[in-house]
Amino acid sequence: MLSIGLHVMYELAKGFLKIRSEDKIKSLFKFLDQLNEPHFIPPTRDLIRGEIYKVQGKGILLQRMHDENNRRTKEEVWRMANDSTDEATRFVEGRENEIRSETPQLSEEIIRQINKLRSTNPEYLKSIRNFVDFKNKLEEGDKLRILQMELRSYRLKVLDLDLKRILISQSDYPVINTWLNCNFYLNWIPARHQVQPGRDKLGDLRHVINCCASDLFVSDDEDLITLFPKLNPFKEHMSWNAFKSMLEGNNSI
Repeated sequence: MLSIGLHVMYELAKGFLKIRSEDKIKSLFKFLDQLNEPHFIPPTRDLIRGEIYKVQGKGILLQRMHDENNRRTKEEVWRMANDSTDEATRFVEGRENEIRSETPQLSEEIIRQINKLRSTNPEYLKSIRNFVDFKNKLEEGDKLRILQMELRSYRLKVLDLDLKRILISQSDYPVINTWLNCNFYLNWIPARHQVQPGRDKLGDLRHVINCCASDLFVSDDEDLITLFPKLNPFKEHMSWNAFKSMLEGNNSI
């Protein structure tokens, strides 16, 4: 079953706004429209809330949209495949407003921890190779405080006991831990290398988080494939060429 995130649809829909690309983009949406039972992934914020409800014992995690939202999303795909670019413009503008609320954020608390390390032990900071090493060096209390502050952007209040459970049993809460890893990575870039992450990098991170609701992550971005297991160690990943070869091999049987 093919898993489709809303951000994938958004990136496709942006193609309508480019000159001479409408026919190509419509053909891609027609392909999506003709799929038998596509798996539409809920927005990132809903995936995160689902794992919070899970750790609080309030319900089970849903990794696909509810029936009504699924139906509406299918209708959106059909309109993109058949209607005018006005529909695409409306979808893109609405989606960009949602993106602002679910993008991994530049976190004051993570940056504070990096600056604290820079001021107390600058040579030690230089010796840390990447954001994974930095995260692993933090005390448990610092990790809890960072996670609590990051969750405030979703207006979620979680007990420290539940936060500890999320951080200890990471494979049971892959969305939140991947989201946290992406926040560490996003903040590590400007703090360590003095450059701001590009918009394309933010889009990559959304895909990495949302793929927790699927079985396999596939990309033709070799750099992202290399980085993927550090951000999301919970899901299998494969380059597009390897995935394509696998499909071709199965079809030849």
